[in-house]
Amino acid sequence: FASLFHTHPMLDLVFSTQDGEPIQTLQKGRSIDFREHDATHLNDDELKELLVEHAHKPFDLQTGPVCRLELFRTAKGAHVTQIAMHHIVSDAWSIVIILNHLMETYFSLKAGRKPDLQIPDHRYSDYVRWQQEMLKSQVGESLGKYWEKYLEDAPMTLDLPTDHPRPPVQTFNGSTFGFKLDSDLTQDVLSLAENKKVTLYTTLLSAFKILIHRYCDQEEILVGSPLHGRINQEFHDLVGYFVNPVALRSKIGDNPSFSDYLERTNQSVIGALENQNYPFPLLVDRLKLKRDPSRSPIFQVSFSMERIPGFDEQGIAVFLIGQGGHKFKAENMDIESIDLNLRMAQFEITLVVEEAGGNIYGCWQYNSNLFEEDTINRLNGFYKQLLKE
Repeated sequence: FASLFHTHPMLDLVFSTQDGEPIQTLQKGRSIDFREHDATHLNDDELKELLVEHAHKPFDLQTGPVCRLELFRTAKGAHVTQIAMHHIVSDAWSIVIILNHLMETYFSLKAGRKPDLQIPDHRYSDYVRWQQEMLKSQVGESLGKYWEKYLEDAPMTLDLPTDHPRPPVQTFNGSTFGFKLDSDLTQDVLSLAENKKVTLYTTLLSAFKILIHRYCDQEEILVGSPLHGRINQEFHDLVGYFVNPVALRSKIGDNPSFSDYLERTNQSVIGALENQNYPFPLLVDRLKLKRDPSRSPIFQVSFSMERIPGFDEQGIAVFLIGQGGHKFKAENMDIESIDLNLRMAQFEITLVVEEAGGNIYGCWQYNSNLFEEDTINRLNGFYKQLLKE
């Protein structure tokens, strides 16, 4: 872990303000927040509850740490490693980098050899400078105008029928619901994507948008989707928050066939990818929206599928959606994910999907102040049925 923090100093930052402006400071010389726990007296349920408790501890950005490392020794002779990071310094791609770094370092040191790891040539500050210069240029202005035109007259409110009255101020209390598509249905979906010459992401997104259309009975909707934001190759090996969500507009009032709808979604995704570098917070300000404190701006539901180069061959990407029971082997070590059912939700409903080992896995993240689990379970059933049709 010391090697990890040395290679990726973003994990050792603290954040404060100076003259009303946010600043970041590197905490040089501070010991790593690494703690070991004896959990041999706990059963599986008790251990999971302890993990959930530790995962949900708040962060103090001014004093740190923004990355907490904990090791739990269990009664089965195994160990549970928990890494909790604030989103201000990490994203899903960063988790991939961190896991690869830790495994390479651990197995190298155990074998008595020096880890073959390179300190990245760039820093997150280089990305910040690149973004600032881009936004000042004609390219930045062109990106802003694209999104202004794309979202002109778009409905910024999604009228989802909820199980509970909407609180006057948006909450982020949540829960999760996982699922798995069988291998036959997975193959059918993969074949459809191949035949229509679109990505699996576009196919699964299209089905999700049709589901939301039908659920809220609106002819036009906006669905958010986080993009990895690492277009430039020099930023691929950096730990940090690069994600930039985009809003994908969708019309269904003319009752198109699924093939036509798939093509529309594909064109919308292509446009978003080509113009993804305009920061979402600046877009919210640029559009001069009348803010509703009970909802997130522009879109209230989200769809996500992480495809990270070099990280899918063992099915490790499924770890990113928060499901338990997924396994892979690293040298002589068996590694398995644990489902913690995180109690938070950034949006009203988010669907996260991954494909690994001949199956599609998914996880619904939902606001528990708005929806009951039974409702999400029904949504999940409808989503599977759409994919079958």
